[in-house]
Amino acid sequence: ARDDEGRVSDINEIVLPVRIPDDKFGTAAAQNVGTRVTLLLRPGRHTLAVGVRDELGHTDSTVTGVYTAGRLTKGSK
Repeated sequence: ARDDEGRVSDINEIVLPVRIPDDKFGTAAAQNVGTRVTLLLRPGRHTLAVGVRDELGHTDSTVTGVYTAGRLTKGSK
């Protein structure tokens, strides 16, 4: 994550193994997989980058997006 002031967060690596049996690969290739992560960000606008690595296929994919973090309020999670 990089904020509008140019501060960059440390890189976080989350290993999320996805195993697909050979006989299910045809249908699984057209499906999505997701996970939830929690990031601690200062309030304000951030550019986030997420990369995915397919170890068996030796391919990578990266996407970026903009997220605006709000201020924590009492009782919020």
